[in-house]
Amino acid sequence: MEFKIGPKSYEIKFNYNAMFKANKEYSDIDKAGNSMNNGAANLFMRLISNDDTVLFDILKLYVDKKVTDERVLDAVDALTDGGKKIDEIHTELVEELKNSGFFSRAIESYKKTIEDGLEMLKKKDQTEDNENNIMAVERQLTLLNENL
Repeated sequence: MEFKIGPKSYEIKFNYNAMFKANKEYSDIDKAGNSMNNGAANLFMRLISNDDTVLFDILKLYVDKKVTDERVLDAVDALTDGGKKIDEIHTELVEELKNSGFFSRAIESYKKTIEDGLEMLKKKDQTEDNENNIMAVERQLTLLNENL
């Protein structure tokens, strides 16, 4: 998939470079301030959750730091034909992520982490907060399984 900013064309490739940048820019941070290196999986989860703002973040992986946010936002508008092709673009990106060796491995690792976390949550004392957390993690895992 390609997009343009001004006269320059960019190709969206979910290769090692993109995974590295995604993990650097979009990973969660643990309580100790360490990166969880799950940015690649986070992009996938946001796509399958129909978070339209993820398109901006994906395009940002491919452009120079000098390119303004406004120009990237314009590129999202152009790529999605003003939003008319948003579902088509989401679907295509999900498939490309699943077919990328680097991203699919990161997504599978993320899934395993979620499954392990769910097991730990179920072993804890069952408070209302914990039950809500279990339900949220189960929904996330179901969404992930439905889209793999």
